[in-house]
Amino acid sequence: MSKRLVVDREPWRRTDFHFDESENKVTLNTVQDAEPIVEENKRKMNAYGEDTNGAIQKDPKLLARYLNDPDHKYFKVAPTNI
Repeated sequence: MSKRLVVDREPWRRTDFHFDESENKVTLNTVQDAEPIVEENKRKMNAYGEDTNGAIQKDPKLLARYLNDPDHKYFKVAPTNI
């Protein structure tokens, strides 16, 4: 027989505790709804450049500073500085 208990619950994530008596095995399982994260990433992608009012397209140094900022590192395809 298996027993399940919800250990932790947040609006976007839940952690369950499972105990299987037949195998004497314990499992912790965390499940998270990724939809809010995906939607926020879409919003940020569509708002790209708004925080610089289009100046980032005209000034290569500003673009380099923007891409080298740790907050924007996922816009690059390699972990290098520009």
